[in-house]
Amino acid sequence: MSDPYTNISELNEDVQLKLSNSLEIRAADPHMKQIINTYLSEVKWVDGMRVLDVGCGTGAITRELAKQRDRIEVIGIDPSPIFVEKAKSLTQNENITYLVGDGKSLPFPGESFDAVVFHTVLCHVSSPELFLREAYRVLKKGGQLVIFDGDYSLRSVAIGEHDPLQACIEIMKKYNCYDIWLVRRLPALISSMGFDNLVVQSYGYLATKPDYMVNFLERGIERLVEFGQISEETAKALKAEASQRVEDGRFFGFIPFLSFIARKK
Repeated sequence: MSDPYTNISELNEDVQLKLSNSLEIRAADPHMKQIINTYLSEVKWVDGMRVLDVGCGTGAITRELAKQRDRIEVIGIDPSPIFVEKAKSLTQNENITYLVGDGKSLPFPGESFDAVVFHTVLCHVSSPELFLREAYRVLKKGGQLVIFDGDYSLRSVAIGEHDPLQACIEIMKKYNCYDIWLVRRLPALISSMGFDNLVVQSYGYLATKPDYMVNFLERGIERLVEFGQISEETAKALKAEASQRVEDGRFFGFIPFLSFIARKK
């Protein structure tokens, strides 16, 4: 099975709801919230901006974008009607609108936004250049491109060599992300799309509150069972090990993230 987010709208409702819960768990993580606030502080915010959040999911970042300045209008767009409905149910800001749509073919005229945001989106798509081309089209001259994504090749929960829990992460690297190496190629790709003034920052996410990483780890355990690589009994033992590490204060989870902010020429 490929990255579920790549064709999210084609998955059954139960899977989409499970993934939507994971998005909210990640956004609520204290260290992740700190990182998000830090990278958003690098954006040049102006009152009354019009911002597009592509691949908005459940609206966790969309809601944060609307808080940056007064009268900011934010439009979140996502291919999953289930994600969009959940985003609407979690949002009470009248300056936020959600639409079902595809980032490869945005339903907006050219030069209609002051900023376009991709928050952990481009690693899940097969043709990121198509999304960036559309972002360039709908941005006003001088508008800002904002990308935040992980270097998922380095995601780890290991606390020693040959840690069995790391195997659960490795299978998720393969089947939960279309391109775990994308961030390493993004600077060249962004420049080739016509953007300039690129600023890149790095952030190390440490799972100080392990809810998100444990949730991700358990999904990896379920994948191993699904593929017949481990038994249900082994799965229970791995989940128990993760829970015990949390209880003992020994749980470790780490992901490097990068932000990319550029301007349309």
